[in-house]
Amino acid sequence: MLSCLQQVREEPSDKLKKMIMKVETEVKEIHDAIAAKLRSRGFKVAVDAVCCGCGEEVELEQEEADQWLELENFMCRECM
Repeated sequence: MLSCLQQVREEPSDKLKKMIMKVETEVKEIHDAIAAKLRSRGFKVAVDAVCCGCGEEVELEQEEADQWLELENFMCRECM
């Protein structure tokens, strides 16, 4: 009986997590589409990144961001 109650309690949180992940994915897709459109019109687009060494939040030019295979591994100049 207790396991059934636990399962019922966990299901909404799993559904909520999936919904949140779906929304985050959709937001990222929209953001990427807007950035691509701006770049195609000659605007420079900044990319947000967080240094994996010190946690500093920085804005990178698209060219610099493209040099990193994965922005999760980004390191600022001080940490390199």
